[in-house]
Amino acid sequence: MKFAKAFIAITGLMFACYGAYLIVDPKQLVEIANFSIPENTALTEIRAMYGGLQLAIGLFMLICWKQDQLVRPCLLFMSLAFFCLAATRTLGLLIDSADSGYNLSATIYESVSAVIALGFYLKLPRLTTKS
Repeated sequence: MKFAKAFIAITGLMFACYGAYLIVDPKQLVEIANFSIPENTALTEIRAMYGGLQLAIGLFMLICWKQDQLVRPCLLFMSLAFFCLAATRTLGLLIDSADSGYNLSATIYESVSAVIALGFYLKLPRLTTKS
């Protein structure tokens, strides 16, 4: 369980920090992902969906990291979230065909993370409560 919890903690910290950073400076994602923002409404969307949601996911992971009974459910969530991110990003790459390297790199990270999370999930025994 030690390695699974370390994976959760590191991933949670990355999500929380990245989310907080994009709340403060959403234009960084515009530069990293190579897309344009036509109006300030889009900046607010980046703050909320990339910043706020990523921060919430990261904080959730960090809460799960501290509570043994939440480790398996967190790993299941992580495997599903990363799998869905990688699958839809792959679909987007196939449909949209062009990429600056951002989406390909993210797809690799998400795919590997999905496999690691699922592996830990399947390996860890279910915690039982005594009645």
